[in-house]
Amino acid sequence: MKTPLLYFILILLIAGDATSQGYEWALTANKQFRPYAVAIREDHFGNLFLASITDTLNHRMYSEIELRDSHQQIVWQKRITGNIALADMEINDNNHAIVVGYFQDSISIDNFNFNNNSGANTGLIFEMDNSGSIIWVHEINPVNGEFKPLDLFLSKNGLMYLTSDLNGGGSGSCAFHKLDNQEILCKINSRPLVPVYAQFHISSLILWAIFL
Repeated sequence: MKTPLLYFILILLIAGDATSQGYEWALTANKQFRPYAVAIREDHFGNLFLASITDTLNHRMYSEIELRDSHQQIVWQKRITGNIALADMEINDNNHAIVVGYFQDSISIDNFNFNNNSGANTGLIFEMDNSGSIIWVHEINPVNGEFKPLDLFLSKNGLMYLTSDLNGGGSGSCAFHKLDNQEILCKINSRPLVPVYAQFHISSLILWAIFL
């Protein structure tokens, strides 16, 4: 019985070694307090956009976006101070980052100022070029209550789609949304479960969704 078992273990080890994955580089970003990486995207030139949240045990302190070159060196960093959480990010055809998140209280992004004193989270979406400048920012909230964008998708025809965790004055639910010109046009689907993550097709069809 020992010999077949030994062969079986050797086969597993050989198979595991043959299919193991290497990596080109690994980097630890030393930051204070409690940072969380929420999205990393490669632009058209091999640079990396990194979005993160930093908080303490009691509250969110700030969100941050940084650009690193192909050698993982920091090109610039932009910090958004306040009760804000970035959620997802994608790179569009202009090589700009489209970022979604949510916030409470008052925040400022470059020369754009927003106030949300409702006590609930409200959504935010903005475009940033590869120099770190903000092109536009929009507050988004199609419900009268808690609204947290989760997952962003950019289609080939320029439309934007996102999933969300929301509470429009009743029980919590999640939804699919379609955006055009940075405004929500319609809620595609919703369910009384949260959160939701989805993959979309370029024809805007939902390929799959996970409700947790």
